[in-house]
Amino acid sequence: MGIAALEDKIVQRALIDVLNAIYEGDFPGFSYGFQPGRNQHDALGALATAITFTPVNRILDVDLKSFFDSVSQERLVRFIEHRFSDQRVIRLVRKRLAICR
Repeated sequence: MGIAALEDKIVQRALIDVLNAIYEGDFPGFSYGFQPGRNQHDALGALATAITFTPVNRILDVDLKSFFDSVSQERLVRFIEHRFSDQRVIRLVRKRLAICR
């Protein structure tokens, strides 16, 4: 059925918080997709400010349709293993990915 128990939701939230704390610093300041506390309105405001005060020749808009449906989960786990040596975290990531299939 896919309904997670309360304990699963708590663990998922904790895992998200840990991953965000580790990887948030890697994103450039102009990144708005799936960033905590940022949304499409913030991105549009930043774009409006940038093109108003800075000469711009090109604007690139990319929509990665179904990206997360097709990304290699094994490569994603290997990527995460570069930062986490704790196999409990890796196991939680694998478990969460299996639920999302």
